[in-house]
Amino acid sequence: MIGRRKKEEKKDDYIGPAKGWAKFFHRLFLFVTFPLRKPWWTLLIVVILFLAPTFRGVKPAEVHLWYWKHIKNSSLQVKEKVTEKVTDKAKEIMEEIPQVVDVEPVSQPQAPAAKVVDMPVKSSGRKMFERAKSAPVVVRETEPIETKEKPPVLQKKLNLEYLDEPKTISGPAKIINANEVVIGGIDMFLYGIYSDPKSANGKKAEEYLRKTTQGKEVSCVITAYTYQKIATGICTVGDIRLNYELVNKGYSKNVALE
Repeated sequence: MIGRRKKEEKKDDYIGPAKGWAKFFHRLFLFVTFPLRKPWWTLLIVVILFLAPTFRGVKPAEVHLWYWKHIKNSSLQVKEKVTEKVTDKAKEIMEEIPQVVDVEPVSQPQAPAAKVVDMPVKSSGRKMFERAKSAPVVVRETEPIETKEKPPVLQKKLNLEYLDEPKTISGPAKIINANEVVIGGIDMFLYGIYSDPKSANGKKAEEYLRKTTQGKEVSCVITAYTYQKIATGICTVGDIRLNYELVNKGYSKNVALE
């Protein structure tokens, strides 16, 4: 009896069309306008959905980085799929184009071979050649070539998953901000330094990275990964070590560099 009364009360509370398309559109209108009618419930639902990655071990302060990483990875995957489709379409078009038949070139009359005329060699030139041939050979000692300095061994100061054997990647760099670069589709943080991307120094650091790496090959030694599986390492352009230069110029803070 109580259950029936509750159902009847719910039916009585509903104000709107009882059946048909009018009822469907009325229910749809109520669903769409739910955020306006129930703003506090909507805000609570949005906060819960935003903090959903924390149930997988992500810190609340780094949830936005988690979302940003996944958005970038999905965009890179979409670009790769588009390029694959374009290349496949280009191959199909090239296969449809008829092959050009090689035509034998028309033979042209050959020009008469030039005759070599023996010219008399001057005696002064012959004497100079003989002197040079008999002169002792002087071997000059060359200075030893300076080898590049090896980067110092990194001490495990940060809460990272350090690799037993660091690996090196190289290629053109895409600068994300003062602390983050992308090389060969691999997102990576610059090890041991930090600069607020929104600050004046952060903007200077980003501009310096763009000018230094533009049109050049960047080599990075990945030494560790964060618990979110994001690589971190020291990057160089030629003889310039970017991590150390950013600290020396005062653009970034030294967090763990030696």
